[in-house]
Amino acid sequence: MKKDGKFFYGWWVVIVITTMFIIGNAAPFAIVLKQLMEQFHTGRGEISLSQSISMIAMAITGIFVGRMLHRHKPRTFYCGGQSSVG
Repeated sequence: MKKDGKFFYGWWVVIVITTMFIIGNAAPFAIVLKQLMEQFHTGRGEISLSQSISMIAMAITGIFVGRMLHRHKPRTFYCGGQSSVG
């Protein structure tokens, strides 16, 4: 927060992106949860654990990917090192 009491604009961006990420990842999983339980003949806990492990792995690897993108140009990763335009 700023000293004048107004909420910093950047935090609104963080809140919106986080909300979109949570909704975007949770909603499709909730839709297919019952089908996954029937397919693998298991309970809700085991299926949900796999989603939790996946989210934790994405969070941990995101730290390292963010550092690599900060050190190098993102174009290196997206274009396979080629910098040709057009």
